[in-house]
Amino acid sequence: MPPVRRPARTPPVVFDDAAWAEDLAAASERGREVAIAVRDEFELHGAPLAQLRECEAEGPDGTRLGQCLKVYLPPTHGAHGVVLKIERDRTNRRLRLVCIAFGPRHPPRSSNTSRVYEIADRRLYASLSAARAESPRDAR
Repeated sequence: MPPVRRPARTPPVVFDDAAWAEDLAAASERGREVAIAVRDEFELHGAPLAQLRECEAEGPDGTRLGQCLKVYLPPTHGAHGVVLKIERDRTNRRLRLVCIAFGPRHPPRSSNTSRVYEIADRRLYASLSAARAESPRDAR
């Protein structure tokens, strides 16, 4: 009998505890259940490569997530999702995935709930603005 091969996975995913707590506070009970299960799995084993999808460079609502990946939860067409950013670890220089948002993919408009893509866009560009503000400027 041939050996059973596990599906290919990414390295463990990194989570920002403050952002995650904010996302869980806004989630439904079912959303929190999905979120907690996926965080445990992704932190221990990474994300399954087959579930990673490319985000649109520019979404119809103006979100700009071309450098990100997304995972539908539950897989393949779940109501929730996570958006992951690819970045280089500062200590060992290896690439890693960082979860920047969890939330509903397409909530009803009447709910006034932000889509996971809108949350990710706000966080991504807020962090880029902060990083630019911290970097030394060219002396002229």
